[in-house]
Amino acid sequence: MAFIVEDGTNVANANAYTDTEFADAYFADRGITSWASLTTEQKQQRIVVATQYIDTRWLGQFKGNQFYETQSLQFPRDFWTRNVVDPEHPDEPPTVVPIMPIPLLQACCEYSIAVDAETMSLAGNFETSETGLAIKRKKEQVGTLQTDTEYFSSGTELGSVWATYTIADGIMASLLKQNIVWRCYRA
Repeated sequence: MAFIVEDGTNVANANAYTDTEFADAYFADRGITSWASLTTEQKQQRIVVATQYIDTRWLGQFKGNQFYETQSLQFPRDFWTRNVVDPEHPDEPPTVVPIMPIPLLQACCEYSIAVDAETMSLAGNFETSETGLAIKRKKEQVGTLQTDTEYFSSGTELGSVWATYTIADGIMASLLKQNIVWRCYRA
């Protein structure tokens, strides 16, 4: 497997938002030792899965636009840039350079550790019925035999197909467009 980290310069065929060194330091700072027990290849595989999950899960919700027309991932974006002044030509306008936001790298780490080792996936593991519908809630009662099953309605419940990863999803919030709802009340 090729493990190619995007660093903000439009790396060809990039498939990862962070390298294993950043992830190692991130988890070490938090005392999460399970990450250290993985091989480098296992870490890389999880980071690739997490990167793909970020791009798929949050597609269309990121602030700004892709910085390069030919980039293989959703980041870098024109919302996160810095101006670089050439010290040999300080009077010339600065060059706009994209950066990879730290919250993106942190969220990628959080999603990476949540990857299921057996399926190598972050997809929601919803129980399904014989008809293939995802079960939202199931209640069974043994005495006088009662069963109550509630299903996710197909496509009408936002987020129902995505598992919740509280920390990673929370970190991602700073990278997403904010939906502002204005309410008008009449007196």
